[in-house]
Amino acid sequence: MMDIKKFKAIFFDLDGTLVDSKLDFKAMKLEIGMPLNHSILEYVDTLNDEDEKKKALDIVHQHELQGAQESLIIDGVVDFLTEIKKRKIKTGILTRNSKQCAMIAIDKHGLEFEHIITRDDFPPKPDPSALFFLRDSYGLDSKDCCYIGDYIFDIQTAKNAGMSAGLFLNEKNSSFIDQSDFHFKCFRDLIRN
Repeated sequence: MMDIKKFKAIFFDLDGTLVDSKLDFKAMKLEIGMPLNHSILEYVDTLNDEDEKKKALDIVHQHELQGAQESLIIDGVVDFLTEIKKRKIKTGILTRNSKQCAMIAIDKHGLEFEHIITRDDFPPKPDPSALFFLRDSYGLDSKDCCYIGDYIFDIQTAKNAGMSAGLFLNEKNSSFIDQSDFHFKCFRDLIRN
């Protein structure tokens, strides 16, 4: 298990990591009419027809909006965030969600972060630009930071930024364990040391 005391900052993905909005990506892709084996934002970015692109983004937004409104906090998250705040570990969120939907979920659960970065602010993950911004905003080195998420893009983003990559395990992502630096099933497990 990773010793979190070695980090001066821990950054987080939002959906699937801190909150569960039960987004159905397959349903979203079917509604957009795109191939199921493609990533949504990358696919939408390839669309040349602006009306088609807007329609696809509207579909994504509606799914994200409903998910944010119905989201549930993941067990152990509040305890973990309270503990790392006590330890004066800096935090931030980097999500592929829109700013509006991210803020709905964050506000619903009373989460507090100095920085909340979305796809509206920086290129989406796995581009590391947003993690560089978070790191630099605290005047830290990449080696002093980690990024925790639940998907391959999260691991890739952390690695692209030179940070440790933590994987929050669920029933669908165990195939990414070997690419992460550490993995865990409950946030409370990270604060037992």
